[in-house]
Amino acid sequence: MFEKLNNLDVRILYVLMVIAATFPLLRPIGLPLPISAQVKASYSAIETNIKQNDLVFIGVDFEPTQEAELWPQLLSVGRHVASKGARIVLINMIAGGFRYEERFEEVLITQFNMKYGTNLLALPFSAGREAAFQSIVADFKGLYRVDLHGKPLTDFPLWNEIKSAKDFKMYVQIADAPDWWLRPMSQVKGLLLWNGTVASGASTMAPLYQSGQMCGFIIGMSGGAEYEVLTKRPGPAAAAMDAQSMGHALIILFVILGNVGYQMARRKEAEARKAR
Repeated sequence: MFEKLNNLDVRILYVLMVIAATFPLLRPIGLPLPISAQVKASYSAIETNIKQNDLVFIGVDFEPTQEAELWPQLLSVGRHVASKGARIVLINMIAGGFRYEERFEEVLITQFNMKYGTNLLALPFSAGREAAFQSIVADFKGLYRVDLHGKPLTDFPLWNEIKSAKDFKMYVQIADAPDWWLRPMSQVKGLLLWNGTVASGASTMAPLYQSGQMCGFIIGMSGGAEYEVLTKRPGPAAAAMDAQSMGHALIILFVILGNVGYQMARRKEAEARKAR
């Protein structure tokens, strides 16, 4: 048996790995997922601070290269904010973010019956990154004239109710590593800052969370999966973590069987030499 394993066609191993990785994506298994204290605290920051009709910025600042990690975060965290009855204004300072802004706008309208223009607005891409955020702080109403769809903002009741960035309770930024948004937005008195970022951004953003400059901070696909579990809505991140766990388990199994097969083969060779 172990000799057969040692001589197993490597293509069979690849097929098994593909099956182990793709099956959970199609039919999530729901493997147990421990929730870190940081994700719990980040969840609590929204759960305890956001009330009915509070104004919340959600920054959609990522491109297709970060979709696997950040789209699940946007879905899970954004749904949590919406479930609290907050009024949401979507913004983006990354050129590729508008496509996810549009997709998430549709999610909020269809799943939470949010009425566009009354408790939901989507603002267009604004160039300049940190300078654009500085403009939000200095003159939010002066920065924008039309919404993401090219319609005059003055046509919408929600826009007319907003006076400045100071009217907002929280800024939730779903983005890659750069902290160019935090420096300007931290100037808005009373505005709570919350960030979801990619795994590679942890080293950049973690010190800012640990120093208390942000009230919430989740990292990568694992953070998104944990947040999905906390909100009791397992989604694409939890499914991806299932796939990752299954893949890792299969690799461990291959390593164990390979080592056992190798040791058995060596023992058989030693016995054969003694018999001569």
